Amino acid sequence: MTRPLIGLPALLTALFLLMVPYNTRAEQSVLSYLYDDFQNPNDRKALANLISETRTSPDLSADHAYSRAEDILSEQASVVLEAEAVNPVTMAAGRWLANAAILDTHAGRPDQGLLFLTEALAMLGADSTPFSAHLFNAVIARGIAAYQLDDFEQAREDFHWGQNILHRNEGVLTFSQAEILNWLTRVHLSDKELFKADTQQRFLLRIAEEHFEDDHETLTAIKQNVAEYLGQRASLISPLEDEPTRAVRQAMFAESLTLLEELIQTLEQRAGLTSIELINPLRALARIRHLQGTGFRLAEGPLERVLSILQGQETLDNEDLAQAWLDLGDGRVLSGNPSSQDAYREAWTLLASSTPEAIEQFNAPVLLLPKKITPLYLERWPTKTEPGAALYTDLSLIVTEEGKTKGVKIIDRTVSAKYSRWARSRLSYSRFRPAVQDGEPVSQTIELRQPFEVLEKASEQSDDAAQAEVMADPQSAN
Repeated sequence: MTRPLIGLPALLTALFLLMVPYNTRAEQSVLSYLYDDFQNPNDRKALANLISETRTSPDLSADHAYSRAEDILSEQASVVLEAEAVNPVTMAAGRWLANAAILDTHAGRPDQGLLFLTEALAMLGADSTPFSAHLFNAVIARGIAAYQLDDFEQAREDFHWGQNILHRNEGVLTFSQAEILNWLTRVHLSDKELFKADTQQRFLLRIAEEHFEDDHETLTAIKQNVAEYLGQRASLISPLEDEPTRAVRQAMFAESLTLLEELIQTLEQRAGLTSIELINPLRALARIRHLQGTGFRLAEGPLERVLSILQGQETLDNEDLAQAWLDLGDGRVLSGNPSSQDAYREAWTLLASSTPEAIEQFNAPVLLLPKKITPLYLERWPTKTEPGAALYTDLSLIVTEEGKTKGVKIIDRTVSAKYSRWARSRLSYSRFRPAVQDGEPVSQTIELRQPFEVLEKASEQSDDAAQAEVMADPQSAN
């Protein structure tokens, strides 16, 4: 039997989105691991020039670093050192070679960076002193290069190696490992080792709690990031899974919400009930409750509070205030609160006196639930459809002033009628921010395309096995 699925491709897309907050540009972050602890003043000056040069010509700066490594080795080739002593000449050359490889990685050549970082580690004595602190920069930089090349096994090994170096030299709960934990999270997510990624984020929170007071800005930032991570991860678990898996989903949501509520309480005690510091965690609290799918009404309170805090500021920014009204209107649409229209009127009024572009966002409905139209997946290619043809159903619908849908009609399709009906049914439960004209929410007819794709190898599975792998869209399931 062929039927629509929301399966592995949808999960991979969601994982990519989940990684975005952590996935800062590796080409930039790798520069923080350049070696700068040179005894020779000329080397320190050369490095400063190199960093300045990197802004305009990363290729040239890498070439200069390679040249410096070669010069050190050739100039000191005749130096005889005591047996088993650490060779300071080789160490200096190794640092420069590592820097050159890091600059290569920064310039978008992680393959070359990986190769020469391995050579640099050998020159730095990695075989004889594997947990020496001076290896740390090269080890982590190589992990970043490997991650860029999708060599997750090598990246995992290097990040764990760097973590062990810190543990040996600074202790198991050293906060210096925070960035490594974020890198390990990325690696595990990329490799679809989701629970291992969760462990890294929880450990990050634990060491932050060990090092900082409850109201320290570093701890509050990490607590919010981890809370949002856990909430997003929970949303990737289908509410249609078996009971033990659903229990994990709910436990992760509960953990996320508890962290945010604790954070809000801490900020209230430190900064007061109307502090703007509360805005981000309050918005995060509303987002997680929306993702949970059972807390739409509970999300209205935090959004109303954000609006109240902004209205209480001495200096008001119309765009910030309009965004708060929009967020509240969206939250009310999702909860079915008819007063959503009042919020949209306020937002439109605030932006109407701004640039014409500011109110263009009101010209057409905006999809809120699900956040976007994702493909529906078929187990195998439909028998009556030409192989390689685009698979879709085009639909028209009316978005009402309250953001609900009605009158959903199929206007064109390349899949069978039963799949098109399934798409129509799914769209009937969607929610939108309505269009606004002259300050009033209005009904508007729109057209949408629901794409379909075929899951590879799905036809090899039994119906029971396929059913067990169905991953419902975390938004459309609510």
